[in-house]
Amino acid sequence: MTVPSRPSYRGLALAVFQLRPLTPPDQVLDGSNAVLVHILRHFAELGVRATVHHPATVGRSEPFELFPGIRVEPVRPLLTATDSGSLMADPISHASAIERIRETLGRSDRFYVHGGNLPYFGLGGAGPSIHSIHDFCATESVTSVLNFTGDRLVAVSEYIAGSLRAALDRVRRIPDGSLRVIPNGFRPADFSPRDPARLRADLGLPTDSVCLLYPHRPIADKGILAAVRVVHRLRSLLAPDVYARVRLLIPAWEAPRFGVDAPIVPPLPPEVVAYASELGVAGKLHVHRWIRVAEMAQYYSLGAATLCVGRYPEAFGNVHVESMMSGTPAIIARAGAHRTSVPEGLVRKVDPGRDDDVADHVADVVARAERVPPEVARYLADRYSHNAMLRGYEQAILDCEPQPRVGFSDADPVHAGSVLRVPPWAATLASGFYHDFTGYCTDEKFLECLPDIGSGTEVGALLRRDGIGPGDIASWLDAGLVSAH
Repeated sequence: MTVPSRPSYRGLALAVFQLRPLTPPDQVLDGSNAVLVHILRHFAELGVRATVHHPATVGRSEPFELFPGIRVEPVRPLLTATDSGSLMADPISHASAIERIRETLGRSDRFYVHGGNLPYFGLGGAGPSIHSIHDFCATESVTSVLNFTGDRLVAVSEYIAGSLRAALDRVRRIPDGSLRVIPNGFRPADFSPRDPARLRADLGLPTDSVCLLYPHRPIADKGILAAVRVVHRLRSLLAPDVYARVRLLIPAWEAPRFGVDAPIVPPLPPEVVAYASELGVAGKLHVHRWIRVAEMAQYYSLGAATLCVGRYPEAFGNVHVESMMSGTPAIIARAGAHRTSVPEGLVRKVDPGRDDDVADHVADVVARAERVPPEVARYLADRYSHNAMLRGYEQAILDCEPQPRVGFSDADPVHAGSVLRVPPWAATLASGFYHDFTGYCTDEKFLECLPDIGSGTEVGALLRRDGIGPGDIASWLDAGLVSAH
C-alpha cells in the first residue's frame, strides 16, 4: 500500500498576530504564548516563513528572529496610559499597526490570529484567515469571535467549541468544517517530576515548607481570595506543627507595559493583603517572582498541591494538567473547561465557591503525602498529545482553503417545537445549577423546569406547565440559562 506523501509547506508565507507580546522561548510567561512558540517552531521546521506582529511594549519593541524564517516585528503600541493611570486608545498607533499588518498580509499566503483577539474587524489578506480561541470571556476575545468573518476558527477545548457554536448560532451560521477542536498539548519532557531543590532555594523557601501552589494571576476570578480562605481553614484541619510550615506560593504577575508611563502592577493587590491580614494568615503568603514556563516542572514538583479553584471560565486551563503530569495533585473547580478536561475519578474536583471542600481535599493530600500516579500522568500525556496539537495546527492553518463568507443572519425563531437544553457554559452540579458567567441560578421557575430541560424538552411542553409563559422562556434564553435547537 502506498502511503500518501505529506504536503510540502516550504516557502509558504504566514502572517501572525496576537494581542500579547511574544517573547523568546526561554522567557515565555504563560501557556497561550507557549503554545504559539511551539507552533512557530514546528512551522519553521516545515520551512514556513512567518512574520509575527504584536503590540510593542517597554523593553520589547525591536524586531527579532524567533526561529529560522520566523521573524517577530512589534507594531506601535495599541494602548497608552493617561495621567490618571487609565488606558486609552491611541488612534495613530492603531492606524500605524493596521498599515504594518496590511503590508505583511500583502506578501502572505495565510493569516493566523493566535488568541482570536484581533481588534481590527475585517482585516485580512487575499488568503485564508484562521483564528484560534484561547479565551471566550475577555471583551476583545468575545467581540472578535462574534465579528469573525474569516475561514476557520480553532477551539482549544470541546467546552469552547460548544460555547462558540451556541453563541454564534444566535447571530450567524458557520459551516461545520470551519470549526476545529485542537486541545493544548504537553510534552512529558517538559512536565514530569523534577528535583525542586534549586528553585526552592532560589525562591527563599525553607526545606521543610509545605507549599500550596497558586500559579495564576492574583485576581479574585482566578481564585486568589478563595486560596487565602483555604489557608485560613487549614488551621483547624492540620496538626499545628504541619500548619506552621504551610506557605501559599503566589507569583507576582509581570503585566506587559505598553508605554513608559503605564502603571506598574503591584506584586499583590492591596485588597488581597488586607484580606489575608484580616484572616490572620498574611504571614502564610509567599510572594515571589513570576515563574517562566521553562521552570514550571520544578515549580510544580516543590508543591504539595496546586489550587485551581477560581470561577474564571478557562477555555482550557493548562495549570492542572501540567501540575498532574509533574506529579503534584491539583484541586480544581467545576467551572469552564475544568468541568470536563480531566475525568472526575482522576482529579480532585469541587463545585465553585465551596472553599471548605477545597480545604478538606488539601488536608487529605498533605496527610497522605499524595502524588499523582505515573499511569495518570501517562493518560494525560496521551490525551493531550503535543504531537497531535502540532499536527492539528499544521492542518488547520497551513492546509486551510478559502471558505464562503458567512455574514450576520437572524437565528431561527424559537417556536413550540424548539428544543431547550442546558448550554455548554452551564451545568447542574450538586451545589446547584451553575452558569460560568453569572454563578449559581436562583430563578425558582427555571429550577422547577430544570429536570426536563436537562434532558432536552420542547418549548411547547414547558408552556403547558402552570405558570410558565413565553416571557419566562425569552428571559432564560437572554440570560444564557438555556440554548434553543
